[in-house]
Amino acid sequence: MKFSLGEIEKSAQETCEVVVGHYDDDAKTPVGFTVVGTGSKEYAQADRDIQILNIKEAALRKTGRLDLTTDKDAAMIADGAEKRRLLQIEGCVVGWFGFTDSDGQTALEFTPDNLRRVLKARPHWGNLILMAIEDERNFSKG
Repeated sequence: MKFSLGEIEKSAQETCEVVVGHYDDDAKTPVGFTVVGTGSKEYAQADRDIQILNIKEAALRKTGRLDLTTDKDAAMIADGAEKRRLLQIEGCVVGWFGFTDSDGQTALEFTPDNLRRVLKARPHWGNLILMAIEDERNFSKG
């Protein structure tokens, strides 16, 4: 990695492709997501949203409105952990490639709702995305 100010600023805006598969065509067309990393403004915003969620959950625990010995309230915390994971993913996925609509011919528009649908169908792809986001090498060329 180069540590000049210009290179540091440039690397904060870099994207990385996370390939999750390939078509069986002659070109082996890739399918995947375009993500930004930990230096990006999108990551910083997602991190802020996560902090807000953490503060809200902590306030509930302090007021005694949550009894973490019950399945219901423990599930609420677990749901919050999943929400934090999705906030990070949704904040840092800035595009995708290779996905098609149900007809298999039309490119699927990249929208937050479509992203959620894809990740609901293939939740393990979220892990691949998160690993790529956190790996500084993906965003530091040179």
